Order: sequence, then C-alpha cells, then structure tokens
Amino acid sequence: MEIMVFYVPCENNESAEELVKSLLRDNLIACGNVFKGQSMYSWEGEFCQEGEHIAIMKTTVSNEELVSKKIENIHSYDVPCIARWKITVNQAYGDWVAGEVRTAD
Repeated sequence: MEIMVFYVPCENNESAEELVKSLLRDNLIACGNVFKGQSMYSWEGEFCQEGEHIAIMKTTVSNEELVSKKIENIHSYDVPCIARWKITVNQAYGDWVAGEVRTAD
C-alpha cells in the first residue's frame, strides 16, 4: 500500500511541532515526527548555517495537495521546502493512516 510522506524543515522545534499539530487537528495527516537538524544553504548570495527542526508527516496519497497547501499557508519561511514522496508500507500501517485522515476525494 502507498502513502505520502512529507519532509518539511522548520526554524525551530516549536514551529515544527505546531505545524504537525495543526495538520493533525485538521485530520490531514495521521502522524508526524520532529527531528533536530543542521541546515547549510545559500540565501541571497550568502552562505548560511543554522539549526532547524524537520517535520516528517504521513498521510494518504489523495491528501497530497491539501497538505501541501496547508503547509504553504502556515509555514514561517518565505520559501519553505515542502518535499514529498510516495512510499510503500505494510497493509496494516497503510490502513491505519487511511483511517486517521479525512480524504480529499
């Protein structure tokens, strides 16, 4: 069974947790994880390095656009990274994810 996984860096733990909680409250994701990370990137010609917190969230394939739009609307970054991909999971886990979210269909 396929589900959709989102990878979204956030400026700090609080904003990552709030992003996950907001999507959970709206029943758009089944669950999320927050990990501490280190980001290195170029912004407006300058090298930047700073801490970030990464939200990894799981939902149904049919919710891809709803989740993406919600993240765009509430994310604190001017240009957030909203990476997503389909993954194959065991049937029991996929059924659980599908049962926890409202569908876009």
